[in-house]
Amino acid sequence: ADGLAGRTAVVYGEPDALSMVKGIPAADQAARYRCLNAMVDILGAAGALVRLDAGDSNWIPPDEMAERLVMAGVERCGGIVTNVTHHEKLKNEQAYVKAIERELGFKIVHWFDGSRNGQGPRPKHPLLDDRSYWCNVITAGNGDRPTLVPGKVKYPGCEGIAWIKGVCVSDGRFRGAPEA
Repeated sequence: ADGLAGRTAVVYGEPDALSMVKGIPAADQAARYRCLNAMVDILGAAGALVRLDAGDSNWIPPDEMAERLVMAGVERCGGIVTNVTHHEKLKNEQAYVKAIERELGFKIVHWFDGSRNGQGPRPKHPLLDDRSYWCNVITAGNGDRPTLVPGKVKYPGCEGIAWIKGVCVSDGRFRGAPEA
């Protein structure tokens, strides 16, 4: 936070932290929410635009994600980012954000990560490992170019497009790749 003084910064709050919260013990879930709230408050007070990671349109249902976002302090930061570690088309992400907003009962600003979705998601295949459609997708390709120029983002309500996780960054030990 001290390093942000006098600078404009966008902070994407811990990719997958909310999407994967149900997979950890209850005490750790509470600690995770405390940390996310502290991030929202501390970095927000330093002037950062904090955007909580809300997974993607093909993962956590909008009602569940809205509940998790509230517990993480979305009302105080007012924004989210989606698709950070995924390959969903941004039109699907836009519909997902609108569904989350309906659940929240208020509008939020949002960013999309277009770094790996240029080819869209890989469909699940009955003969392949279930991870093949999301983990180290061999058909991934860069999507929409990053931008934060008002009026240049082609998705209404979208504050900006970023490339947060690159095409060649590992999602985990699969197909001989290293840990994520």
